[in-house]
Amino acid sequence: MKTFTMTLAAIATLLVTPAVAESFDNTTADLTLVSGALDVEVGANSDGLADIEVGVTVSDFRIAVGTDAVKSDNLYVRGEYTRSADMISGIDVYGTAALQYTSTTDFSNGMWSIDPTMGVSYEITYMVSVYGEVGYGWDVSNNFDSLGGIVEVGAPFTFTSGTTVTPSLVYSTDSENVDLNVNATYRF
Repeated sequence: MKTFTMTLAAIATLLVTPAVAESFDNTTADLTLVSGALDVEVGANSDGLADIEVGVTVSDFRIAVGTDAVKSDNLYVRGEYTRSADMISGIDVYGTAALQYTSTTDFSNGMWSIDPTMGVSYEITYMVSVYGEVGYGWDVSNNFDSLGGIVEVGAPFTFTSGTTVTPSLVYSTDSENVDLNVNATYRF
């Protein structure tokens, strides 16, 4: 619990530092709690609470339900299938195929979207690794209109077997924004 509290304090310090916040278009923090197959993620940005998601993972499949807390009338249901392969000692290649339905609270005027991602990760030590991934999204409900893409690089730091902090930079191809994201994951 002490490590978990210190992790949250480190994230809060990083996000409120004006010099850091001004260097990026958006700065976000996510807290993910994982217990067995169940995970809960809460995200925040400079405007406050940004999103909430609850998911269940079984084997390589994950189903999640979430809401955009800023636009509280938006709900989504997301399904993901992820595969990874250990190419060489310490280097993993992975890919995720995701299908999402986003709608208002009454589930009218919804949108189906797909957003596959692919990435490579390298374990530097048992406590530090790095990764890079690319992804792109399409609005399936609207003639496969482009939703834009992302390029992300990050470095997960494992403090204990249950606590990982991952700072990452995310470049959005449609807006050309560079965002700083910090995720703290706590497994119990």
